Amino acid sequence: KKLIFSNPVIGIDFEALMGPRPPVRKRVMLTVEELCILLKDIEDIGVENALAFRILLATCVRSIELSKARWEDVDLENGAWWVPDTVVKTRNGFLVPLTPTVVGWFRELKELAGGSDWVLPCRVERRRRRHGGDINVGSTTLWAAITRAFERGDIEIRRFTPHDTRSTAKGHMRNLGVTREISEIALNHVLQGMEAIYDVREEIPERRDALERWASFITKCEAASRPKLQQLAA
Repeated sequence: KKLIFSNPVIGIDFEALMGPRPPVRKRVMLTVEELCILLKDIEDIGVENALAFRILLATCVRSIELSKARWEDVDLENGAWWVPDTVVKTRNGFLVPLTPTVVGWFRELKELAGGSDWVLPCRVERRRRRHGGDINVGSTTLWAAITRAFERGDIEIRRFTPHDTRSTAKGHMRNLGVTREISEIALNHVLQGMEAIYDVREEIPERRDALERWASFITKCEAASRPKLQQLAA
């Protein structure tokens, strides 16, 4: 209303009103044993959710990027998935190489999608009607299913968040011998300096190789029995 010409609260410390900021949460890297336990019974959260979780973990994308994926952007024949600008945090679309294992998971989802335009179509009839028919799942659907599994006691490992799938992938890829730079590219982190300016490739062979090694590791974890855990970790 322009009754005064200056901000009356200027100079007041925000922390004096709200208290100190909470500490930044430390990211979780799930151990080999935790991955084996989690993946062994992942079907308990539902077939579609289990496939979505495997893809999320193996491709290192963010939850919203997977929940808004369309089949028109997924090339199963050539093993590539284009994530468009509109759903990417940095607003720069990028190409995700799909390993044969991950392509297989996508094919299973395609059969379950029933002709939908979305990789993960919403199956709640009320929500579909409200949005005029075919629509994607919500970005929190998968994590709601995992949270319920934790609450039921179906998952007996440390609690983790959606973002922890990325820190888990990052840590294990580094342990598998993937370089820091390629592991950053695999997570679609923005490169710094001259590298960011001049490396403008969409298809990056080193990234495909890293994700193939990571997907292979995931399938070994899922298949491993407890006596083999120590051997796998080595």
